[in-house]
Amino acid sequence: MDIKWVDKTLRALWVEKETYYSHPVEGLRLRVYPTARGEYRKVWQYDRRIDGKRVKISLGTFPALGLADAVQKSLEANRRVALGMEPFPAPEKIVLPMTVKEAWELYLADRKRVGKDLRVIESLGETDIVGGIGDMAMLDVTPDIITRKVMARPLERAKTGHRAGVTGNTVAANNALRLTITLFDWCIKRRVVDGLVWNPAKAIEPMKTSGHKPPRVLTEREMALAILAAREFDRERPLVKRFGRRRPQNTNWTDILTILMCLGSRKSEVLEMRKDEWDSAAKVWRLPAARYKTDRDCHLPVGPMVAAIFDRLASRDDESPWMIPYQIGVRTGSDTPVVKAITRHMVAIGGEPVVPWSLHKTRYGFRSNIRKAKIADSELAERIIHPKAQQAMDQHYDPDRFDEIRDALTAWERHLMSAVDAIAASRLKAVA
Repeated sequence: MDIKWVDKTLRALWVEKETYYSHPVEGLRLRVYPTARGEYRKVWQYDRRIDGKRVKISLGTFPALGLADAVQKSLEANRRVALGMEPFPAPEKIVLPMTVKEAWELYLADRKRVGKDLRVIESLGETDIVGGIGDMAMLDVTPDIITRKVMARPLERAKTGHRAGVTGNTVAANNALRLTITLFDWCIKRRVVDGLVWNPAKAIEPMKTSGHKPPRVLTEREMALAILAAREFDRERPLVKRFGRRRPQNTNWTDILTILMCLGSRKSEVLEMRKDEWDSAAKVWRLPAARYKTDRDCHLPVGPMVAAIFDRLASRDDESPWMIPYQIGVRTGSDTPVVKAITRHMVAIGGEPVVPWSLHKTRYGFRSNIRKAKIADSELAERIIHPKAQQAMDQHYDPDRFDEIRDALTAWERHLMSAVDAIAASRLKAVA
């Protein structure tokens, strides 16, 4: 079939069934087919007969591999064929001993090739894995070395004051462990290191965090104040430095704070949310297992107010896969100055001091206050924010439990918004 070969046309391309589009460059074609999730996968292929033998090779997925790059690869393959060579050179055999840093670079290159987003794991891997054991040979790494030189690094940073909080750094240590497990599993599966048949990171138990509870959580009034303060912060349109000048920047912190206060979710679960995780028809948020830190995806029913926010954010007319716009500076580590600014607004609105808090601590305030309001008991409140075991996950998917969670979150939205409205009304009355 003939199409216009430009990136804009290829991005908008959709089909009802598997279809192949042949490019004018000999051997290059684009395979397009719908997936079970209602999306369209587009794969570049090099397919031609050479000396009576069919050569078929996948070049990569679109748009991770753009049109220009796919054409360049195919032209180079055809040039090699004209010279009597194989269209694609055989991959070089990896020479042992391979270091952890070399294996990590190969892993990142593979993830980039298949179009995976690496903004989070790239920083974590460079800091804790490569920074700790990057010069060691893969075959020399032991569980004890991973514990002392990888997992201990976030805890050491806490001692120097770079990152405060026992729980947060324990979680960071466990994140480093999980990423190390993933790296070794990938190397074993792809056989990139001869002789590597055992994953030493799997012999390590994650560090316990259940004993580290905050001494004080946000009260219901403070949660309502935070939402009102976020509205003030967004109205200010804070200045950001771009292209050498400070410019006003639209932000979505009211949406972020409202979602966190109404769902009790982790900061990373909300800030890294993708548009394809939101089912607008069913009003259900599908949280991937890796980000929810369980063995399977979680399908969380939400209340009407949060559903309206998700619908609005998901309908943005841009090509970004993220629900929260990336440009406003909401990724891990960049929210601390924003929280401090919002806290100053909370003090001004409420006329009372506010204890230091973080986006992560909003989970504890949610769990405590939804129980105090008699909306959810301890078991349901705990299960909403984190089902801890496989048995709990099975109950989480029970239809009755599913409806119970939605009803509880809907009632909590109304309860919290009534507190927000009461503070706003009292503020207007005082001004009048």
